Amino acid sequence: MVLCIPKAGVSVLLIALSSSIAIAGEEDRPFTFSAVYTGEAWGNARGGMENGTRYLHNIDLTLEADLSFAGLEDTTLFVYGLHTNSPEFSGDLVGDAPNDYKTNLELGYRAQLTDWLAVQPDIQYIINPGAVSGLRDALALGIRLEIGTTF
Repeated sequence: MVLCIPKAGVSVLLIALSSSIAIAGEEDRPFTFSAVYTGEAWGNARGGMENGTRYLHNIDLTLEADLSFAGLEDTTLFVYGLHTNSPEFSGDLVGDAPNDYKTNLELGYRAQLTDWLAVQPDIQYIINPGAVSGLRDALALGIRLEIGTTF
């Protein structure tokens, strides 16, 4: 449990669930799923909604798969989703025209090409970026290179 002190009132943020489940029929076929929920236990000591106070609920979902079983040695596929929901985002935190949710979806792939080089392309889709009305959904593409060696 985390205690936050905003401009006015008191918020108590509850981290209710954090778990990882490893599913593996054999050691060379691991799949990992994790789910984390973060939400309000008590939003305001005086009650009700108030500017400057965070009213927030997050759901994080992650799935990772080692693709070695498919012949792709040292390769990992991951899927990540984050959904942020609030009955009323505070205008002090997000601007003038807030939506009540924001969703991020991410798909990535990491391949170890040599013992010193790995590449990781990534795609993200953001629904209601910043939880602000009027912004179009966003698509982000990226690539990460890891270059290194051990002496």
